[in-house]
Amino acid sequence: MKYKKLVISTINDIHFDQRMQRISKTLVSKGYEIHWVCRKQHLQDHEWNDGFDYRLSCFFNNGLLFYLEWNIRLFLFFLKNRFDTYYAVDLDTLIPNTIASTFFKGRLIYDAHEYFSEVPELVDQPIKKKVWELVACFFIPMADICITVGPNLSHILGKRYHQTFHTIRNVPYYKHSPNAKRDKIILYQGAINKGRGLEQAVLAMQYIDGYKLQIIGDGKAYIKIKNLIRKHNLTNKVIMLGALLPSQLPKYTQQAAIGLNLLAPLGLSYYYSLANKTFDMIQDGLPAIHMEFPEYISLQKKYNIGWLLDELTAEKLGELINNIIDNQFELDEKSKNCYLAAKELNWENESIKLNQINI
Repeated sequence: MKYKKLVISTINDIHFDQRMQRISKTLVSKGYEIHWVCRKQHLQDHEWNDGFDYRLSCFFNNGLLFYLEWNIRLFLFFLKNRFDTYYAVDLDTLIPNTIASTFFKGRLIYDAHEYFSEVPELVDQPIKKKVWELVACFFIPMADICITVGPNLSHILGKRYHQTFHTIRNVPYYKHSPNAKRDKIILYQGAINKGRGLEQAVLAMQYIDGYKLQIIGDGKAYIKIKNLIRKHNLTNKVIMLGALLPSQLPKYTQQAAIGLNLLAPLGLSYYYSLANKTFDMIQDGLPAIHMEFPEYISLQKKYNIGWLLDELTAEKLGELINNIIDNQFELDEKSKNCYLAAKELNWENESIKLNQINI
């Protein structure tokens, strides 16, 4: 195998990137020697052990200085460690991977987990957005192989950057899960950041009785959401559980009755997204409320595994949830549909597509 020694670069800790863990395991099974370099963060115990991992400490944690430091440290790492294939996850790792693969005559793979220059954090930052878009326009066409997470994003990115993007969705392994007993819980799991619909979800609980909202995750808006709960006297209805490891999540997903996947239309990245949690909820038989965005419309038409919300307001969300609660038969049917869809939407099937790409 000519390109056996492969390094994956991610700016986040490897604990939480289940998609890349699954891709790594599949590549290991094909005979690749996998190395993973990421930023050193607080959690040290990890569940990924199919290869070698390196953690780079950064003095800065955000902003321009952080990205400069991270890219310099990553490039210096590549100067000391040579690989056959350089696998860059998102734009924030692409520059040093491109330079290293060019200098050392390696192959370059680019994996876009999102439409990076269209993320909500850049919507009101035209200069930063322009810089990242210039990076994308210059470096993405230099990649030998391009991958992304959803069919619509594959089309959009391919047209924008004149590349062929292969779709590898972030679907879990098939669990053969039995029908779980559901509690009266509405579940959100994921980043607690701007535009995730958490403000609306919390406020919607003012209109809902008999159910509780569980929020699992951490992020920049954590304190803001916590204060919102206190301000509206919703501490008895909304529970924040903080960040959990992926292995801990199924326990909560299998107990909940309704899942939430709410994204404000802040930039094209959210609009064309296909969230990881979508397939986790499907595997655990949890029907969910999704925004009326292209990928979720397609899933709903094909599998009928949840509900679509056309406008993200607390009032509309509360009304929809109350309608769901009042129709237990429909809720049960959609849960059954999730289990049926899980037999198709799993990594055993998705990995076949990965094996067909000439990595």
